[in-house]
Amino acid sequence: MRRIPLLAAALLPAVLLVASIARADGKADLAAAQAADQRHDSAAAIPLYTSALASGTLSVEERSSALRARALDERDQQQFEKAIADDTEAIKLNADDEQAFVDRATTYAYSGHVEAALADLATAIGLKPTDVTALIDRGAIYAAQHDYARALADLNAALKAEPDNLGAMLNRAAAYHGLGDNDKAIADLDAVIRLRPNLAGAYYDRGNAWRDKGSIARAIVDYSTAIKLKTDYGAPITIAARPISSKGNIRKRSPISRSRSVSRRTIPARTTIVPRSIAISANMTTR
Repeated sequence: MRRIPLLAAALLPAVLLVASIARADGKADLAAAQAADQRHDSAAAIPLYTSALASGTLSVEERSSALRARALDERDQQQFEKAIADDTEAIKLNADDEQAFVDRATTYAYSGHVEAALADLATAIGLKPTDVTALIDRGAIYAAQHDYARALADLNAALKAEPDNLGAMLNRAAAYHGLGDNDKAIADLDAVIRLRPNLAGAYYDRGNAWRDKGSIARAIVDYSTAIKLKTDYGAPITIAARPISSKGNIRKRSPISRSRSVSRRTIPARTTIVPRSIAISANMTTR
């Protein structure tokens, strides 16, 4: 009768060793996934996050971060349903993390679920009224829906929090352009170009505003600069003298604004060269 506890005692070190190895493997996979993200290799990162999550050794905070990071990678791979599912699981772990709602809102917008995106952005802003990314993204959607009053309210709030945020200025320029206030659109785009003189999209947008003011010569100068900076801007010159409708649209795969890293915690920072928006009006396309 005494052999059972003796056997258990003998096996205990082996059990502890296996658990220790599992913990080490989980942490190693998480670190490797984050390194893959730093290389912008989302295809490699996804299975590593999956392995880390399956290890059962991550803390609640690490698990939440891993879920959100995998969701970003899945979105990059256009696996929208999986990304939404991961962000939803992350929200269950921490319902007060506004960035998880922003991330899920972005995926909703990419996949065409605009009302769901707006609901998540409203929740994020409710949790943190100064969340600049949420304000820009919601303002961009409102502008695309021709709801310029609400768009400007959000974008002005974003710029109050971060006066030099390029994404906010680009989207506010789009809203002003949608309203027909080309002077204010040009003023915002002037500011963008001062801060980022090599941003082709700003010249293209300003060219559209000059064109709609009737200043075709100035429009062509800006279009020409855009073409020099980005060769696929050849098309705008052919439309310089032809008005474009101000209809808005929600794009399935347009970039989003990112004025900060995607996490305050362990998700690798993903910055873009140019802050961008979920959607802006059709005739103020920022590429």
